[in-house]
Amino acid sequence: MTTISKLSLVGMFAAFAAFLPGNALAQEKYPDRPIHLVVPFAPGGAADSVARLIGQSMTEKLGQPVVVENRPGATGTIGGVAVSRARPDGYTLLMAVISSHAVLPAMKKVRPYDPVADFTPIVRIANSVHALVVRTSLPVTDLKSLIEYAKANPGKLTYGSSGLASFPYLGAKLMERQLGIEMIHIPYPGDAPALTSIISQNVDILFTPSSQAYVDAKSVRLIGVATMERAALTPDWPTLNATGLPGFTLVGWVGLMAPPQTPRAIVDVINKAVNEALNEPLIKDRLQKIGYEVAGGTPDEYAKDIRDEVARIRALKIEFD
Repeated sequence: MTTISKLSLVGMFAAFAAFLPGNALAQEKYPDRPIHLVVPFAPGGAADSVARLIGQSMTEKLGQPVVVENRPGATGTIGGVAVSRARPDGYTLLMAVISSHAVLPAMKKVRPYDPVADFTPIVRIANSVHALVVRTSLPVTDLKSLIEYAKANPGKLTYGSSGLASFPYLGAKLMERQLGIEMIHIPYPGDAPALTSIISQNVDILFTPSSQAYVDAKSVRLIGVATMERAALTPDWPTLNATGLPGFTLVGWVGLMAPPQTPRAIVDVINKAVNEALNEPLIKDRLQKIGYEVAGGTPDEYAKDIRDEVARIRALKIEFD
């Protein structure tokens, strides 16, 4: 073989390798351009706030801008499907939440995607404690009076959510089942629009992880937190478990996902940056202020958490078409 032919083959191989997803050369340079972080809900909500906080820290640690893009709709599946079909090169990521990656896949008869197989789990970022709040003009002050009102007005209470099969939706369905009541569901494209609606007196009740500032401002009225014991972030808030809904818990999470088949070397770079961010006191403090406690961990741990959560919710046998 001539020298020219050898050079031609080397050049062809190099050109071909440059287009292979996750080739070693690309991984060594990652990241060398902006990263797009898709939030599958409307701006201003809990997932959006976490994405912007973590995105800013990732920008500093990785040396490239992390651009947050909101793609709301269908309880997070519009943004989720878009990311699942993106190139597995580490430049398109998803801010996944328990609604889109555990509740909906467990409850919907025809799933839009497999929450693990159709993605590459990177890291569980934080856990969210949900509280039950009501509009301030609703004539109830605690869980006991809310239960009395619901039973005296069957089918009249409305509850908001961030979409059909979202985590707040699941909370309301579990509350209906446990109390033997019926309520009317009003879905919104995210947590922020649902909060706006209850503040505007347009919906009666809402499960939300983002209520502390609004409770403190008396924009909504607190009924209780959905944990077995009082939450560390809000030790003065009563639990639903102790005030009329024994055993009732609703603790969610947010995490980072990539498209399927994203190389482990790239996943590890992102995982390391996020775990380092979660160890910073400032990040912990800012997450706590929006209702979250830091989680962290490995990609494999996160994948197992999702599978376990899907199995747990599926066992509740709450389905829709």
